[in-house]
Amino acid sequence: MTYISAAVVGVIANLGIWFTINLVFAETVQTQVGLLPDLSSIDVTAAALTTLATGLMLGLRVSLLTTLGLCALAAIIASLAGGAL
Repeated sequence: MTYISAAVVGVIANLGIWFTINLVFAETVQTQVGLLPDLSSIDVTAAALTTLATGLMLGLRVSLLTTLGLCALAAIIASLAGGAL
């Protein structure tokens, strides 16, 4: 049972990293070690919102609904300010 749990945690962590790379970076580059982000294609707004959500939930232990509300408000403000934070 321990091996199954470790495999599930590994798959979830891999998916989390994959989704984060594809959300924050517009382009990726295939290398010998795998898929790496093109650092010049970073979406600053997405990176800031991801950092905000991570800090609220993991650092401050804010609830999911409050985090979603605050991130939605921050995204609306960023959108009204021209799309970049």
